[in-house]
Amino acid sequence: MDLVVLDIETTGFRPDKDEIIELAGVRFREGIAVDEFSTLVKPNQGVPHQISELTGIDKSMLIDAPSVEKALPDFLDFIGQSPVAGHNVRFDIQFLEANARRIGISSPKLENSLDSLAIARIILPKNSEYSLAALVKQLDITHEEQHRALADAKATGELLIKLQEIASRKWPTNLLSEICQLASFISPTVGAYFEEIRTLAENEKSFQAIRPLDQIQGLSFAVVTEDHTIQGSNSLLENNELTLPEKSAHLLSSEGPLPQMFSQFAAREAQMDMARMVADALDNGQHLMIEAGTGTGKSLAYLVPSALYAKSSEKKVVISTHTLALQDQIEHRDFPILKKMFPFPVHLAVLKGRTNYACLRKIRQESASLMMTSDSYEIQSFMMFMSWLVETERGLKDELSVAAASSGTWQRIQSESDSCIGKRCAFFKRCYYFQAKQSAQQADLVVTNHSLVFSDLKSDHRVLPSFDYLIMDEAHHVRDVATKHLGSEVHWLQFLGLSYRLSREGVRHSLLQDLRRKYTDSPQAERIIPSIERAEEHILSLRQVMERIFLLFSNLIPNESKELRLSDKIYRAPEWEEFLSLQKQLENRMVSLQEEKNSWQKWGEEDEDTDRGGRMLDALGYLEQLMAQCALLFKLPLLTETEVCWLEKNGTREKPLLSLHFAPLDVSDILCRELFQKKDSIVLTSATLTVNQSFDYAKRQLGLEKEEDLLTATLPSPFDLGQQARLCVPRNIPEMSKLSPEETAHWLGQALSRLAMASGGRMLALFTSHALLKATAARMRSSLKAANINILAQGVHGNRTQVLRAFKTHPRSVLLGAQSFWEGIDLPGDELTTVAMIRLPFAPPSHPITEMRHEQLKQEGINPFLEDSLPEAIVRFRQGFGRLIRTKDDRGVVVIYDKRILTARYGSSFLHALPGVHPLISDEETIYQEVQRFLQPTSDEETG
Repeated sequence: MDLVVLDIETTGFRPDKDEIIELAGVRFREGIAVDEFSTLVKPNQGVPHQISELTGIDKSMLIDAPSVEKALPDFLDFIGQSPVAGHNVRFDIQFLEANARRIGISSPKLENSLDSLAIARIILPKNSEYSLAALVKQLDITHEEQHRALADAKATGELLIKLQEIASRKWPTNLLSEICQLASFISPTVGAYFEEIRTLAENEKSFQAIRPLDQIQGLSFAVVTEDHTIQGSNSLLENNELTLPEKSAHLLSSEGPLPQMFSQFAAREAQMDMARMVADALDNGQHLMIEAGTGTGKSLAYLVPSALYAKSSEKKVVISTHTLALQDQIEHRDFPILKKMFPFPVHLAVLKGRTNYACLRKIRQESASLMMTSDSYEIQSFMMFMSWLVETERGLKDELSVAAASSGTWQRIQSESDSCIGKRCAFFKRCYYFQAKQSAQQADLVVTNHSLVFSDLKSDHRVLPSFDYLIMDEAHHVRDVATKHLGSEVHWLQFLGLSYRLSREGVRHSLLQDLRRKYTDSPQAERIIPSIERAEEHILSLRQVMERIFLLFSNLIPNESKELRLSDKIYRAPEWEEFLSLQKQLENRMVSLQEEKNSWQKWGEEDEDTDRGGRMLDALGYLEQLMAQCALLFKLPLLTETEVCWLEKNGTREKPLLSLHFAPLDVSDILCRELFQKKDSIVLTSATLTVNQSFDYAKRQLGLEKEEDLLTATLPSPFDLGQQARLCVPRNIPEMSKLSPEETAHWLGQALSRLAMASGGRMLALFTSHALLKATAARMRSSLKAANINILAQGVHGNRTQVLRAFKTHPRSVLLGAQSFWEGIDLPGDELTTVAMIRLPFAPPSHPITEMRHEQLKQEGINPFLEDSLPEAIVRFRQGFGRLIRTKDDRGVVVIYDKRILTARYGSSFLHALPGVHPLISDEETIYQEVQRFLQPTSDEETG
């Protein structure tokens, strides 16, 4: 295969405005580089500072470079008629097209190109990162100068060759055949690239399956081999000399098995105390609320007694977390330790929401329906899914990259109860979801998340296996998660996607179009096809009515607002009569659709062709989801004082994305009645459950104020925070509320730059405003560059995952993060030494739920600020502080830049919220000197 791998460097990301500053191409023939082209290009405007920083190209290097009018024709002559390739090649081709058009010459077309980014996603579907730098590092490819055009082009060419070798070794013959066919639908160039993989595999005979494989209806997939069972004897269980709490503590003590497993092991008194308490609560059927400071070893402290209790009582214990990170930690770090600790068999299962699992039948049917006219992104997605199937054993969405998991194509292959054909499915015995359900049914311990616990509660316990014992870690999130999952919402974009998936005028690949083709030769065609056609008409009409309703909603929200709470005042708004009229039209369309839908269930279930019947049930499932979203609009005339309803507007002013939300105002009664009163024992744990050493706030949130059997305990962190941490507040900070946004960003830019220099980077700045974060980052760039400190701003230099990964890679870095960084990140040791809090973390009082809750509290004679806003902010403040000290050897400093901590009456509540930490309140200069002095030992160790 003859192709030119190209790369260009530019002054920005806009082909119509920014300019090319470097062009390069490498010609590959039969996998060998045979020729190359490279030139700098002189722009008309200057090179932005951040581009020079990224590429190393500055204006002095471009003085004698040719103009784009001279360089581009030469470059295009070098390419000739050859197909081109690149990493995210769309970017390069768009710049080439824009400049070629202006000059009046032709340029390579995207349709005949090869994108190494798309190909890497297909061949390496479980990667977390697909940047060129990450891929060449992972695959040990030489990359001499990152972000220089020639070096990037060479590396991209080598990457394409390496990916072919990988695919030829891990893809079975039938998968290769299907991938090649799908690739040929995209373009001749993409087809030729994958045919080379098939030739390579046939010549080298190098196929080596990553997992044992099975094949049904020509679809290859890995077979489950992992076993989360601890094998051994029951000797410990049969020892009746020790009580359950004593056994739990013994296993975590210096006399237990851990010293033999870990040479550096030191028993933690707090961990053993917690294990005793958890065991006692489970054994006696009591609820327990326990705050355990960072470093206690909470997860093992509840896993050990849970496993002991589950085995001795033959009763299942469910362990629920808020974050995926903790769920993964329990499965991949803590459970392997349990395997070595326990001398008896324990079975652990991980269960997630159904739509997190892929459906093999849907992948088979959807991929088989693709054709030449299908969208190329859609085809690439199914090539990736099919590649992934020979690697995955559990079929979980979170194994895929964020982009793949969040794409619209995942919704087409996810497992759903509405479209499941059960035992009639050819893939039933291999179904990922039912295997996970079966594993959870048989397990002693089931690891899940808070969302699924409340989805189970909402669906009358049809999601999780029956259980009476529950451990909820990260329990400070329980109220918010319950509020979200016990509510409901309808998003215009989701509605549109569902309706388009079913039927879209002018598109041949909708589900109902596919059904019409499948039923053309059926004996029931005369009944079924007219029904499908009528449904298509009703869906189009339904979509038009919903569009008008959402346009009406959009006009209700003031331009400067993103949210609007709907109360009974809406009934007096001039738009209300129009809404009622549209609602009536919506009802008529839904009645008509329901008539068609009633027949589909029977036809789908009775069809002897399970493939065709399954597609009918798929359509039925989408239709039920569509109608369920429409049905939420009928709640609007029935608003009560116990429910919050609001509109949200995201997206841009030109393309607003609207959603309608309903949530229970107060979940405490629901939690008390449906959870705590119905379960034998629930353990709630977190590092931040108390406010001013009291559990009252958490009890109120969760409906546990009157729970007589509730046990509470506070276990201090084993870390010496007085020695390991410093809390500093500059006395001379301005009141930011009195400054303009520009003045605030300017002052903060200077202050944070000085702090970063004092700490030598390794700093996390926590913001509550994305706009202020971005403005401050812009003002810090030049001063930090001079100090050789890298700046990483969330939303500017990448998403949360990307900037966090870069922060871990570059020690002299400052990370500016917003809400998601206040908790749930683990940066031990020298990875993080300084945390700056820009504002105290109060929730916006204008959010509809907060606003209505506060109104209700006022009506009850309760001060909403003191009883809700302040306690919530203190919990979040403590979570932010918890990012800093993660091990007994960590040292770190927290600096607060919010004047209110000194001037407001409630400021002392924050200053005293960290036991053992004594605040230093002084001028900025003294604080920066103290930061440098306190962190100096760490710096010495680093340089030594």
